[in-house]
Amino acid sequence: MLNNSKWSGLIQSFPTTFFLIPLLVFMFIPYHTFAISLDSANDNQIVIKVGAYNNPPKITILPDGKVTGFWPELLSHIADKEGWRIEYVQGSWSEGLKRLYNGEIDIMPDVAQTNASSATYLFARVPVLSNWSRVYVRQNEKKIKSLKDMNGIRIGGLISSISVEGPEGVNMLIKSFNLRSRVFEFDTYENVFKALEDGFVDAVIVNRNYGDTYIKNHPVRKTMMMMSPYILTFAFNKQSAAVRNISKYIDNHMEKMMYDNESVYYKLLNKYFEDAVAEKVVIVMPRWFKIFMTVVFALGMFFLILISFSRMQVRRKTEELRHFNENLQQSIEEETSKRLKNEQIFF
Repeated sequence: MLNNSKWSGLIQSFPTTFFLIPLLVFMFIPYHTFAISLDSANDNQIVIKVGAYNNPPKITILPDGKVTGFWPELLSHIADKEGWRIEYVQGSWSEGLKRLYNGEIDIMPDVAQTNASSATYLFARVPVLSNWSRVYVRQNEKKIKSLKDMNGIRIGGLISSISVEGPEGVNMLIKSFNLRSRVFEFDTYENVFKALEDGFVDAVIVNRNYGDTYIKNHPVRKTMMMMSPYILTFAFNKQSAAVRNISKYIDNHMEKMMYDNESVYYKLLNKYFEDAVAEKVVIVMPRWFKIFMTVVFALGMFFLILISFSRMQVRRKTEELRHFNENLQQSIEEETSKRLKNEQIFF
């Protein structure tokens, strides 16, 4: 027999339990799923939070706090097309990556895609820039010229950067070649080069865009040592469905600009990286198209040879027929002349 008091208690507590469970689920949903917001004061315009760190000419944070450079202008163009509003969250490189992981921002530009980073972030399908790292030393440094000269020295780099921690970064280089070098990581590129100029480190390894820009106004020079080529693109928070949709819109715009040599993308490459690094689109034919074109070429050559051979045959037959007609005409004339002579017919 049922215990009425027990069941009546459960029934009375049901409404509380019913509303408590969704509340608990909501509390444990990661915050990053709500990083994208709507601006109610501006017709519910989508507001996207983007990480920004100082890395000119790709990303430059001006003294007044304005964010400019290649990536911000590129993203601004896409945002204008889609009606989004971009809100930058400034900080260091490592802070930006942490914010992206935690969902405090939606997008982090200028991120290299590796196996490790792909497990943490969602990446745009279309690559944006190709880059590599370069070793820089003080202007008066004469000893560090090659990889063997880096043995036993102090090397500076940006914390959590692909130049340091990437699959072909300086840490892997030291391990692979058994170098007795020490690596010091700093939170900004400014501090990396400050450590170099102050003599705290003997060399630094950073992306060549920032390094080549920095040495124009500082007693630092670049070396011939380059390493760690990589592709840079947009990184997104991996857990947010809304951000995943945003990534698809960005991919669509990038794909269109990639195949238009007069697009904003190529104009920005020319503006910030000069013509030498503003690579034009190279359309790679799919394998099936190459096979198709090979078959078409082979058939074309076959028919061309066949037509040429047929023409030769026609010319030969024509020549034989001409000779035959000439011989026949000559035979007829001779036979006619002979008959007339035999019959003694004269004109």
